[in-house]
Formats: sequence, structure tokens, C-alpha cells
Amino acid sequence: MTDAIVWKHATESELARLAERHSLAECSSDLAAIMRLEPATNEKHALLLNLHRGFSLRQTSVLLGICQTLMERDLSTSSATDTGSSYAFFQSLLLAHSVERSPKSVQVFSPRDVTEIVDFVAHSYFRPLPLYKALCTPFAHTFLAQAAMNGVQAPPWPRPLSEAVQHSEPAGASPSSSEAVEAVNAAAENAHAEAERT
Repeated sequence: MTDAIVWKHATESELARLAERHSLAECSSDLAAIMRLEPATNEKHALLLNLHRGFSLRQTSVLLGICQTLMERDLSTSSATDTGSSYAFFQSLLLAHSVERSPKSVQVFSPRDVTEIVDFVAHSYFRPLPLYKALCTPFAHTFLAQAAMNGVQAPPWPRPLSEAVQHSEPAGASPSSSEAVEAVNAAAENAHAEAERT
């Protein structure tokens, strides 16, 4: 069966080691190591770690695989799924592992197990799914840059005078303003005198 999730995300030895744990903290840390998750500080990882129930190792492997596949699909950046399509995907995965029809499906769960799984996932995952999507899905930012039509661009706005830099000449580098006025007046008088001579 090509779509089977049996032993896909967790090996039998990892789940056997998990079954030997008795405290909740040990189970959570081992389950986080099996699923290759960070410690349960992230809300998405805490939800996934809460899915372990009293199933056999094979059933636990399939259940974790279904939940991880479902969450990866629903909480990815490009996911546009709603609750209805997500639930239909969950039903198809669960049905493929609860009916013996080789090669399309393999029976891992009994009808009683399916009822427990559907109740648990419906109450702990699908009811708050919009909230999970809002909290756990990375937000994609879109920036729009508007340009003028036909490639014509307006000149940039000049800086305000409050940002102007005052230019001061070093002392002795140029004549003072009174000396400059006197030089201009003298040049004007010389030009006027030459004009009268001609």
C-alpha cells in the first residue's frame, strides 16, 4: 500500500521505549524526540504530543503519522485549507487505516478505535483549528511598490530645510563679506569709468 503511514514517523523500537515510560514528563520528552520536535514550548508541538493514547505500538505509529501529516498540511505557509477540507482529508487517512482492502488500505484500527480517534481529534484539533491556524501558521507579508505609468518617474522630493547642512568657510580661506562688497563696488566703478571714456 503506497499511502500507508505504518512505521513512517516512528519506529517500533522507539515506541516500545515510549511504552515503558510511566510519567507524563518522560512520555512527552520521549515523544518529542521520536517526532523530532522541540520541547513542548511551541503550541503546535504541545498539541501533537497530547495525541498519544493507550494503543498498540503499530496503532500509535499510524495515529501519530496521521496527526503529523494532517498538521503539516493544515499549518504550512501555503495552506489555504478550511475545516471541512481538512476533516475530509483526516477521514480519508483514517479510513485507509481502518478497512482491510489490500492494496488500497490496511486495517490497523477497529471500529471502536476509530470512534475514539474521531472524538479525540474532533474535540482537540478541529474545534480550535481556526485558532491554531492563526497562531501557528507563519504570516506571509506582501509589499506592493507602485511606479508611475509608462516608466515616467517624478523627481524625488527635496529634503526639508530643517535637514539642511550649514556650510561655513574656514577662517582666512576667503575674504569677509565687507571685503567682498568693497571689491564688487570697485569693479563696478572701474567698469563705469571705462564706459565713460569710450
